[in-house]
Amino acid sequence: MIRVGLDRLLDARGGRMWSGGDAMAWHPTRAVLGLTLPRSLTTESLGPLASLVERLVRVRREPQVLVLDLSRVLGSGCDEPAMASFQRFVVAPLAQHPARVRQAAMVGGAGLSQCALIGAVVAARPDFPWSVHPRLDVALAAVAPQSPPWVGEVVGAINSELTPLGLVSRVRAVIGDDPGASLREVAQRLSLAPRSLQRALERSATSFHDERTEVRLELAASRLTRTDEKVSAIAREAGYASLPHFLTVFRARFDLSPTQFRARHATEGQA
Repeated sequence: MIRVGLDRLLDARGGRMWSGGDAMAWHPTRAVLGLTLPRSLTTESLGPLASLVERLVRVRREPQVLVLDLSRVLGSGCDEPAMASFQRFVVAPLAQHPARVRQAAMVGGAGLSQCALIGAVVAARPDFPWSVHPRLDVALAAVAPQSPPWVGEVVGAINSELTPLGLVSRVRAVIGDDPGASLREVAQRLSLAPRSLQRALERSATSFHDERTEVRLELAASRLTRTDEKVSAIAREAGYASLPHFLTVFRARFDLSPTQFRARHATEGQA
């Protein structure tokens, strides 16, 4: 599954996904659209998914099989304002434009919030068929009874993206694209509040500072061994405005200066 921006998700032919924080949207085929709601629903966290629903009802295309994955929503993860936002920006547009949805499959357990969200959809009396399933794989099997290859790919991608390890990988990918990015900038790219990102990384036994340092040094080490660029230029490319600071951090990590590191790698390459 290839990750794209939320605004491009419905323009794609299929095989695309979007993730932000612990929410996701995925579009494995032209006819199937899935929304994985975050653990804690707030008006802010529902914003991206509400935007996608708004786009869905406006885009002229074949009706979609809609999968609403509520399985990650915590029992206490949906307060009254969030429920009102869910009804207004997700349920109401779908109920008012039933021709845009061919059928809906909802995934949820017995949690209070999950039952309330499912109840909100049922109470709207949508003019399209709907069903409730205990797990995502069961829901996908129901909407795609032939079990095409993308079913396993979707489940695997969602599990990978939404685990702590998946978050760390995404943080490192953003830093790799922009080594000078700040915590606030990375959090914005991931649709998270900076403090939320900090706490999530702490739960993964790491920190933004540690991950950024590691990515920067990996980038610098790669440039040292693969190019003849000056050390000062490599330091800037790796996000270090201060050359002395870069030299200190590099030596602490590799127990060598950048020049010694380059020379040793060149010697090993000739052996």
